[in-house]
Amino acid sequence: MRCSILLASVLLVGCSGKLKLDEATVDAHLDDIDATWPLCSTQEAAPSSMRVVGRELSDLSWAAHATERVLGSTSPRYRSAGSCGGSLDALSEHANGITDYELTFAAYCIHSDDGDVVVDGVVRAREEGTPSDSGPIVSALESSTDGPLTIAQGGSTMELTLDDARVQYGIPAAWAPSPPDEQHPDVLTVGGLRAVFPGDDDREDYVRNLRIERVGSTAASITIVNGQAGTSGEGHVEVHTAADDPVVFDFGQLQVTSGTVVLDGAGGSVVTLKPDPSAPGTILLTLDGVPYDRDVDCTAARIPLVEVGWALLMELPIH
Repeated sequence: MRCSILLASVLLVGCSGKLKLDEATVDAHLDDIDATWPLCSTQEAAPSSMRVVGRELSDLSWAAHATERVLGSTSPRYRSAGSCGGSLDALSEHANGITDYELTFAAYCIHSDDGDVVVDGVVRAREEGTPSDSGPIVSALESSTDGPLTIAQGGSTMELTLDDARVQYGIPAAWAPSPPDEQHPDVLTVGGLRAVFPGDDDREDYVRNLRIERVGSTAASITIVNGQAGTSGEGHVEVHTAADDPVVFDFGQLQVTSGTVVLDGAGGSVVTLKPDPSAPGTILLTLDGVPYDRDVDCTAARIPLVEVGWALLMELPIH
């Protein structure tokens, strides 16, 4: 959830050979976002950030009491309620410093101004640790989906699959890792993140071979070292952050506040993606250094992303 909006916008360009980025190509993939990505569009005018933030604070007041422990299970079990129905159930088992988690979204419903979003599917995770007198020395967290997560909204469906995601903590410590520093960053690798749109064009968008380094805690500096993004059957682009402008993620608000993501295409063509500081949830584009006349507007996704993000933070040991 940490970079969900930026990753969605990374997928606006297509992975076979390297893709030439020009106006026609960028427009075609922006049209795909308009047609199929839940809660995202390419409307040029972003809603007022004050209105979005005020709505976010009031709508998430349920989060403090939405999780309960379910008794009568041999393993700890927790349940979070969706803001408009459904549940997120979490099971965990611990042995020899290692804890396995299973999270089940069951018609988990999230309210949004653009229509309710319903999530179904299973996420599995494993926290790796070594037993000690002070508790398990936590060193890594692995996660993947068990089949796709199905995300339905407004009559459209997206199937999201995560493969081989792993965070290797830079500074392991008892029960929870210490905040990573520049000499010891947390390293996230993702084998693949795929989004399929059944019933629309059956397109498969994806990010693969992603490596991200994180420094800091509450306001984390995130560097995308490398990765590829694209659409099956088309070309690919290489993904990284600008050398002097890493992504900054605010864990208090669960949102990206600054940073530049660079997409390198064939022939030296370049698209950049940058959050609009005046309209949280909106991503500004440039093509070969020139501001583009369309942006990616995912402001409607902010409340659902924050709701799911807080639910996951309550269920999983995400540090």
